[in-house]
Amino acid sequence: MTCTFRKARPEDFPILLENSTENGKVDQRVIDDSVDIRVMECDGVPIMAIGAITYPGEDMIDTLGIWGIFSKDIKKHTKQAVRFCKDLIFDRVGTKFIVLIDERHPEFIRFVEFFGFRSTKVVEENGGTLYYLYEKEN
Repeated sequence: MTCTFRKARPEDFPILLENSTENGKVDQRVIDDSVDIRVMECDGVPIMAIGAITYPGEDMIDTLGIWGIFSKDIKKHTKQAVRFCKDLIFDRVGTKFIVLIDERHPEFIRFVEFFGFRSTKVVEENGGTLYYLYEKEN
């Protein structure tokens, strides 16, 4: 099995959304507002897309909202996914990261906590689903 990492292409999203773990917080507006979107592809099939949206920061700290679309097959590629996220995003210095997590999925919580995110206890509702705001500052 070969996994590669590349910039996202428009044709990746229908494939990912068709087999996604959950789709509530990523829509076309989020995709369009992203400053960077990368895809992890395994054997030619997109398995995960990670994107970043910039927000005005405080005290000269860049703030990036991170979103992801994950194939149901992502569990087969955990090591590659962790490496992909660490190399791509989570080691940037002077950056604050924010993510919204559906806490009904414990694997999502474990994933962001592994990278050092902490819950802020802020909750947003989108499409009937509650998303909890987690943040991390490097």
